[in-house]
Amino acid sequence: MDLYAVFKFLHILTAVAWVGGGVTLLVGSVLAQRAEGDAALFRFLDLMNLLGKTWFVPASFLTVVFGAIAATFGGMWGEFWVLLGLAGFASTFFTGLLILEPTGRRLGGLIAEGREAEALAQGRRLMQVGRFDYTVSSSTWCSSPAGPTSSPSRSWPSSSPPAPWSSSASASATLPRPSKAGAGATTAPPPPSAP
Repeated sequence: MDLYAVFKFLHILTAVAWVGGGVTLLVGSVLAQRAEGDAALFRFLDLMNLLGKTWFVPASFLTVVFGAIAATFGGMWGEFWVLLGLAGFASTFFTGLLILEPTGRRLGGLIAEGREAEALAQGRRLMQVGRFDYTVSSSTWCSSPAGPTSSPSRSWPSSSPPAPWSSSASASATLPRPSKAGAGATTAPPPPSAP
């Protein structure tokens, strides 16, 4: 196993911790709020506040660091999905810095002052922004597997068959081709030539 594979593994592991943890937390908050009402919203916002700095910030930072190292070892800085990943990280980072963190502080202040109705409205807005943020993160994360598997020099593991989203050129050679004689008829591909 080379350094590229090690850092790619670490990149994927931390991305799963970051995005998967956030999606799980958001789904849990929606289910709890449906079952228990607004009291569950405040509990989940407290949990998100706690995990924000102790789990999500380190996981997102390590995802970018390990991804950058893997992209450097793999010579992939010009690949679209690498740039898309960086744009997704920047979007999430600035959403947290400029929207989620200040809104969370205002929400804490409203709760401390006993202004529960206003705090509830802020909490709902905060959850909407969080859902949008994780939609962006998930979309970015889901688009990234297409990058490394489409690069023949850096597929991992190299012995695996082509993924369904990879280049169809190699896969089309094994699929039956339509016959010119009939619309529904197919012919098998020609047999491989003997060496």
